[in-house]
Amino acid sequence: MSRFAPTVFWVAVGVLGYVYLAYPLVLRAWAAVSRRPVLSSAYEPRVCLLVAANDEAGVIAKKLENSIALDYPSNLLDVLVASDGSHDATNVIVGRYAPRVQLLAFEGRRGKMSAINDAMSVITADIVVLSDANTFLRRDAVRKLVQNFADPDVGAVSGDVVLTGERAALAGSEDLYYRYERHLQRLESDIGSLVGVDGALYAIRRSLFEPPPADTILDDMAIPMAVLRGGHRIVFEAEALADEVGSGSSTEEFWRKVRVAAGAVQFLVRADSGIPWHRRQAIFTLVSHKALRWMSPAFGTMALLSSLVLSPTSSFFAWVLAAECGIMALGVAGCIPALRRATIVAVPHYFCLVQAAAAVGFLRGIAGRQPVAWRRFARATEQPT
Repeated sequence: MSRFAPTVFWVAVGVLGYVYLAYPLVLRAWAAVSRRPVLSSAYEPRVCLLVAANDEAGVIAKKLENSIALDYPSNLLDVLVASDGSHDATNVIVGRYAPRVQLLAFEGRRGKMSAINDAMSVITADIVVLSDANTFLRRDAVRKLVQNFADPDVGAVSGDVVLTGERAALAGSEDLYYRYERHLQRLESDIGSLVGVDGALYAIRRSLFEPPPADTILDDMAIPMAVLRGGHRIVFEAEALADEVGSGSSTEEFWRKVRVAAGAVQFLVRADSGIPWHRRQAIFTLVSHKALRWMSPAFGTMALLSSLVLSPTSSFFAWVLAAECGIMALGVAGCIPALRRATIVAVPHYFCLVQAAAAVGFLRGIAGRQPVAWRRFARATEQPT
């Protein structure tokens, strides 16, 4: 074991270094020599704002008020709520906004993908904007998304959701993580295409929609893949903004990321995913930004175990092991809310939370143990300003 431990360690560190450090540099270099601008312009096609909802009585009225106040011609903007087996007052509240808002009420909770598939079958608008019930769009968000479809090569557009609220004192480290993610998305959009979208705010040409299997966990990965298969781009629109109250606890954030990782693994391993292997840049992005990121807990474990084996005979690896243990200790310390407010604790805590969630999600995805329906947590009812 000790014979191969140095190789295992450096391979693991090399992969992690590539995923988190080298890949962004590769994107920057690529964008510097081969940028693909979007030919956006003023454009006003018919749009349908689709909201898939389940038991959202606490926020749905504010969501609909937000939707009908958007800066887009009302005669060109349909609003449709696909209520997935709601048992609270969601359907009654939505009904009060008829005929400005259309309600599709389904019996029994089947999952977001089923609700979207059925709703898309009745939508006639050219562009469909998908948004969550607790995501509040800025007034010009639809207009900013839609202007990109003036370019015939663009098939889908991802917006930028700004997280608000206390977020269990995760705000600083979480915001740092999402700034990093948005930076990657901008660069990927510049060189060609994203491979996924922000599920809380994105738009797609209705003609390019292909219904994924009903048991699909991640609509924001499965739906865009059809766009790529059709030879179109998925781009990022940084000025299409929306506000959403972030996770109220570390537990909620953990299970949210577990679901994302499990859904990603489900998509990658199933035979009918329809991965567009002919799109070289998209596959490069899928592997570098997504697949290797979701596998990073395995590489981190390899680095830890190999340094543990080598530490008794190497002062270098003894220091490495101490650093690894220190990061994990700070990550665990962050479980105490008072300590988590310190940056030196918050950043390792969030990193460890993400890694642990990715590991659990990977295993649940491989085993097929992740439920299609989202595990509900108490939802903030106050609309961000």
